[in-house]
Amino acid sequence: TACPVGTYKAAAGNGDVSKCANCPKDASTANAGSTSRSACYCKADFYGDATAERGSCTACGEKSSTNGNTGVTSASGCTCAAGYYYASDSSGAACTACPVGTYKAAAGNGAVSACLKCSNGGDTNGNTGVTLASGCRCAAGYYSTNGTDGSECTACPVGTYKAAAGNGDVSKCANCPK
Repeated sequence: TACPVGTYKAAAGNGDVSKCANCPKDASTANAGSTSRSACYCKADFYGDATAERGSCTACGEKSSTNGNTGVTSASGCTCAAGYYYASDSSGAACTACPVGTYKAAAGNGAVSACLKCSNGGDTNGNTGVTLASGCRCAAGYYSTNGTDGSECTACPVGTYKAAAGNGDVSKCANCPK
């Protein structure tokens, strides 16, 4: 009988499944019947060298993943989720939430500059890790161009004002006193 997935047997010989060696924790093989440790690879969302004698697999950091890829050998193969950027190294192993007033729509690694500022001085109402421009709110003096969210904000027309931050159409801009 072939050794099951996640195990291998390097030497020829008879015996039951107990003769099969396990790949390291969080590692597997692609198929049953593997004949060497070199068939072991780290599972999705883990990285490392599962083929080395004392090899191991390490989980990607919080808010990062390998995007379903297996066999990733270094932390640089981990990618920060949308709303997050890497803080101190060039891998997804140390992902940090985008700061207040910014958003990041796509997964990927990059510095804090990968987090885009909300439109026209808008903010994220104190939230970090915002994933879409629609998570922004328009600043005082601005209304929602689309009438509903802060993805794009337009200045109130001349002769009108909006005292507080918030979203909504141009009707949120009040007429100035006469």
